[in-house]
This record gives sequence, structure tokens and C-alpha cells, in this order.
Amino acid sequence: MRTLLVSLMILLSLPAICQIVPTSAITTIDRKEKYLDSIVKMIGDKRIVAIGEDTHGTGDFYDLRAAITQRLLREKGFNMVILENPHEDMLAMQEKLSTENLDTLMRQHLFEIYQSKEMRNFLFWFRKQAIKQKNLRLAGCDDSYRDILPRYIQRAAAPYNNKGLNNLCVQLLEQTKEGTPQTPAQFVINSHVLRQMDSICIAGNYNDARLKEYIYHAQSGYEYEMRTLKKIVTSRDEIMGERINFHAADPSAKIIVWAHSAHIARYAWLMKEVGMMGATIVKRNPNDYYSIGLSGGTGTYSYINTRFINVDHTFKDSLLHANLYPIEANSWNQTFNDAQPAAYLIDFAKLSAADRAEWAKPRPIKMLGYNKATKTGNYYPVTLPNMFDALIFLKETRHTTALF
Repeated sequence: MRTLLVSLMILLSLPAICQIVPTSAITTIDRKEKYLDSIVKMIGDKRIVAIGEDTHGTGDFYDLRAAITQRLLREKGFNMVILENPHEDMLAMQEKLSTENLDTLMRQHLFEIYQSKEMRNFLFWFRKQAIKQKNLRLAGCDDSYRDILPRYIQRAAAPYNNKGLNNLCVQLLEQTKEGTPQTPAQFVINSHVLRQMDSICIAGNYNDARLKEYIYHAQSGYEYEMRTLKKIVTSRDEIMGERINFHAADPSAKIIVWAHSAHIARYAWLMKEVGMMGATIVKRNPNDYYSIGLSGGTGTYSYINTRFINVDHTFKDSLLHANLYPIEANSWNQTFNDAQPAAYLIDFAKLSAADRAEWAKPRPIKMLGYNKATKTGNYYPVTLPNMFDALIFLKETRHTTALF
């Protein structure tokens, strides 16, 4: 844990927050890390645990997520970490994790917002753990540029020696190679090619799990564009949730998701879109999903200037940092920041019916993406106990440390 985070872990003191939530729902984040015991107990037998962040650039949140993830991988049999990053890039990282330089891999395959020392520390630990835990995997749930997956499909399809399938693989590779314009017409063609591949695999009873996975994720990469072309209301969050559900369909899968708190919410809290990722998982796996929001008060954060981060595989923008704007009045963040504990965990399951009624009143909460904050517009009203199963709050946080 970072020195800053350790300094935040102080003894429990609750005079201010007692007026809002009973002390029975509070666990102090202390230097002995006993709060991790509480989290493991709260998660119980859930198979899908999502751990959020209210900015993509808060170093303390990466440290907390790493600590929780390590406990779940070591002690609870979790075997997959899904990052809000393209699946095809996570496949490439997994394949080269034990042989190539971590910095090089991160520069090639992680969105710039993740190119930090905190993420590298976790991946370094993950690499060592994967030697002991052979079934441990990385995966991604975000959209991608779609030029890596065709190579994985071709490799997985080759053993079947099906001429039609092999020809379609060559066609897809040609149509997605670097420099080939990806127009709406091309989206239609590529989507059709993938459907043909899927049909051949079904007809031939090709049951290779990885081939099915690669074709599915390649298809989902075009789903957004195809729905848009048909003028169907389209949700990026919903598609991300469906990708996680694909992996969760395997009863042996125990999944940890690292994504923004906005996405892991249990309901679509903004414009019936943001939060659909968590809501989609809950709909398919109502008894298996557990969401932990991470939120903070004051301090600094990292950001990038890129407008769209998944239009290519050139992840070379600079990771910058700035001060957070003052906390908005009457927000959840102000309420939590005014309390005495510097770092604590709230278990919403321990709220009484009367407490839940009070907490059900919408109140703004801070939500920043990967871009620079504005003075206004970064707080959104939410019903917090419906949003997460638990919340970790840090009064002061520090930005991630850039690698490049």
C-alpha cells in the first residue's frame, strides 16, 4: 500500500456519520487491513465482484482494488480479472505476460489512463500469481479496434481444417488489417462474416471454448455499430455487461471486474444508459453479483486529453494530473468527508429500513471519467444504497503515478 493510503488508515471515530448511518454498517480501513476480512465475509459466495472508482486516475483506488483482488484470488478461488479495456488487448497481454517487459505490454495494450505504476505493481503481482494459479486469466469488457481478435480466431480455427472457415478467417484478417478504413459498410460486411463463422462452428459442433469466445467478442465489437445503423437505442454499458455475462455463463468462472463506479452500479442511474453494465449483470446473475463503489473527497487525480480512447491501438497520450475541484455542497461526498474517519467501508446491507428510506433520497455524487474535470457537471444525483452493495470512502486521495 502507498504511504499516503497507510496514513489515511486511522482508528475509528464516528460522531458525525452516526447521524446518517449506524455504526454497525461502518468498518474502518486500518493499517492491519482487517477491513479486508469484512469485505471477504460480505462477498460470501458471490461469483462476480465489481470494484469501482470515481475517477480512473486515483492511485489509492488502484491500491485498494489490488488488495481486495489479491485476497479474492488467493482465498476465494476467483480466477478472472476483467478490466474496462478491450478484450483483444487483454488477450495479448495475457499471452505475453510471462515473457515480455511489463512497461512495453502496458504501452501497447492498455488505455493510457491505466499506464501507471499502480497498475504495473498489480500486474507484476498478477504475473507471479499466474504461475501458481494456472487457470488465472485477464479479460476485457470495453469496445476495441478489432484488429487483434481476427488473428486469435484464425489460430483457434486452424486445427479444424475447415476450408470455408479458414477462408472467412483470411477475409476478416484482410478487412481489419491496419490502414483499412472501418466504414459503416465495412461493419456490415465484417459482422456478416462473423455470423457465417459462428454458423459453421455450430454446424460442425466445434466446441473449442476459446474459438467461441473469440468469435463472440469479435461479434460484440460490431454490435454497437450494427444497432446504431438500424437506429436501435444502443447502450455501451449494456454491451459491456453482456461481455461479462458471457464469461459468467461458465459456472466455474469467478470474476473480478475493475471498472468505473458509474458502470458497476446495480441500476441505470443516468439517462437509462450509464449503469446498464451492472444492471445487465444483475438481470442475468441476480444472486451472484456484488458491487463495491470507491469514492473520495479532496486531493489530486490523473487524466488524459484523448477525446476517444478506443478508436485505434495507439495508446501513447500523456498521463497528466490536477487538483480535484472543491466538493459540491449537499453531495454524498460532502456528507462522507465531514465525518471523522479518514478511510472507511459502508455495508449497505446493514442499514435498517428507516435508514434505507432516508438514504433513498437522491443526492449528488462525484463521477469523473478519464478526461479533465470541469468546475460543474461532475456530480450526479443517485440513490446510493441501490447503486452499490458497499462503498469505500477516502477523505483524501492522490493521483496515479505515470509510467511514461
